[in-house]
Order: sequence, then structure tokens, then C-alpha cells
Amino acid sequence: MRFAVLSNIIPPTPYGQSIVLYRLLNNVPPDQYYLITDESQISSTVASAELPATTYRIGLPPRRQWASPLDMVKRAYRRLHGRSGEMENFIHLRARQISEVIQRDPCCALVVATGDLVSMPAAAIACAENGVPFIPYIFDDYAYHMVDWTREMAIRLMQPMMTQAAEVIVTNEATDTEYRRRYHISNTTVIHNAAPILDLDSIRNPNPVLDKSTFNIVYSGAVYHAHYDAFRNMIQAIETLPKNTVKLHLFTDQSAESIASKGISGDCLVHHGHVNQSMIAATLLEADLLFLPLAFDAPTQEVLRLASPGKMGDYLGMAKPILVHAPADCYIAQYFRQHDCGVVVDKPDVALLAQTISDIVAGKIDTERLAHNARQQAEIDFATEHVQAQFMALMQKVCQPA
Repeated sequence: MRFAVLSNIIPPTPYGQSIVLYRLLNNVPPDQYYLITDESQISSTVASAELPATTYRIGLPPRRQWASPLDMVKRAYRRLHGRSGEMENFIHLRARQISEVIQRDPCCALVVATGDLVSMPAAAIACAENGVPFIPYIFDDYAYHMVDWTREMAIRLMQPMMTQAAEVIVTNEATDTEYRRRYHISNTTVIHNAAPILDLDSIRNPNPVLDKSTFNIVYSGAVYHAHYDAFRNMIQAIETLPKNTVKLHLFTDQSAESIASKGISGDCLVHHGHVNQSMIAATLLEADLLFLPLAFDAPTQEVLRLASPGKMGDYLGMAKPILVHAPADCYIAQYFRQHDCGVVVDKPDVALLAQTISDIVAGKIDTERLAHNARQQAEIDFATEHVQAQFMALMQKVCQPA
């Protein structure tokens, strides 16, 4: 068995999808898979080691490639359709690059992680032309994380891709239900984002960073449009509490200036730099409360409804109280309510958020029970060994001889 994985971002870049892929593939023998990626996605900050498998960096396709007369006629026809036609040409050029890779290094299946508009439909074309099973891996809702005319194009492309797919991997039960309904498919598999289940008693931070004289709320990871108004609500809520009693700590590789430009600033906010994955558990364990936000008003609200943040399993595994601030119809709000493993504030109500934080600080909420349940859910749904076994069983199923 030798399968391929295509993703716009791959380890060791410090993004959730990249970290999940590392955890998923790290223990797979490197001769059983290889990676395909866009060579432009290289970061100076790393979150893990590189995966040991072969990596093909395909880069931007040249605009002028040899083409048959029929292909040239097709390209000219597409250009008549403006931006979408140009994008379809680009998709076909990228498909040719992917085809060249899988012809040079044959695979029994191509797993394609969501990312930009181009990669998934290009991979679908390459798979169809080469008789390779096509497996979309839906980290984010492909169609709805686009905006403007690209969303219209993605919606149009999505149904044929879902019909073609040998299997569709989704990261949570809400996406599973939605995709089965929306695309009339039944070949979906839920594989939660892997998270290590650590021996918490053995974790020590020789250099603690949080001031224990205050109540410390911690968030780790990127801050972008999926979070902005939820963070602003949190800061406003904390500012209504007695001064210097509660602090919100951000551990991120984004600058304080870039975050402040989105209205995320205040005396209660403490900005920290990026924390290496090897130290993130020790950092999270210093927290009194972990913060898991999603925006209430974002251009990609449909995506957030089905989102399963990569850090969710890590948070659950820390056996710490978790505060979810997200719309009521979001998967994460429903998950934490269903499993009684966190405190959920599902309205953009600053006063309600402030009262909830005050109740947690005062011990009016049984956070020990919630933390225990959180750890239990991490072991059930997110444990790396369990998730890896699920994924490899699916690959064996797809790759076994007919």
C-alpha cells in the first residue's frame, strides 16, 4: 500500500491542519505514503518535525505548457467566461502537475485536504484521468470558506467532486450529517483531529510564565476573522470585572500590533509569542481557564458552524476548565453541551460572558466535573493512536485489491 496526501500546508508549518497531518502520519512507515504540496507554503516558524516521507512540491503551474489542439480550444473557450474561466484553466494546469506526480510515483489513493479553490478540483481531475481513488479530507467546508465569485464557483464544483469521491473524510459529526444531506452521499467517515493523551502529572514547566496572583485565561494559536468579535467580547467582559483580577493570555506567532488592528487589545490582554509544540502542554496546564472562541459575525459563518478547531482535542486532554464562546448552532457549542465538558456562552452578550467568568472565578460552577469530562472525551474521540488506526483502516479499505 502506498497512498498520497495533497495539502497546501504540511508539517512543520505551525497551523492546525499541518499539526493534525503530522499527528496522523508520523507513525506511518514512510514507504506507505508521500506528500504533495505547493512549494510556496514554507514558514520560518515550525510546529513539529518534518514528516520522513517523500515530498513533491509542485509550485505554480507555468501558464504556457504544451497542449493538444483540443486542449488549446478548451482553454480559449474557458477564457471567454472571464475570471471563472481563467480559474478553470488554472485548475486544469494544476491537474496536469498532479497527474505527473502520480504517474511518476503511483499511489493506491489520493487524499486531498481542503485549502485553496484550485487543489481539490485539480486533484479530482487527475484522479479521474489516472484511475486513482479520490478522497477529499474536509478540514473546512470547501465551498463556504470561499467568498465572492470564488464561492459560487466552489459550490458548482463541489457536487461532482463528492459524487466522484471513493470516501469523504470529515472531522466531526455535524459535518458528516450536513454533507450527507447536502450532497446526497453515504460514504463519509468521521475522523476527529488527533491529539496526544499525555500523562499530565509528568509535565513540568521549569519557567512558568503566568502570574498566579491573577485568574489566567489562555488561548493558543492563530487569531483571524473566525475569532475577532468573540475576542472583543471577551476583552470587554473582563474589563467590567475588578481591575487586574483576570487576564487573557494569547500565545500566537502574530504580532500584538496586527491583532490590535482588529480591535483586540486592552489592559487585561497579555500577548505572548509563539510556543513550540513541545512546550504547549506545559503552557496550557498553567491556565485557570482555556478559551475556545468562534466569531458570531464573520464572512464565512457557514464554515464556522461546522468547524472543528485543531486545538479542541488538545484543550480537552488538559483536564482543565474550558470556556466556549461561539454561536449556538456551531458544532463546538453543541459538542461541549452534549458531553458536559465545558462552559458554553452562545450569545454575543458581554454582560452574560462577564457574569459567567465571575461565576467560574468564584467557584459557583463545578469546573472539576467539567474538566474530568473533558479529559474523558479527549480519550474517546481525539486520542492520536485511535485516530491513526481509524485513518489507516480507511486507507486499507480503499487500497485493497478489488
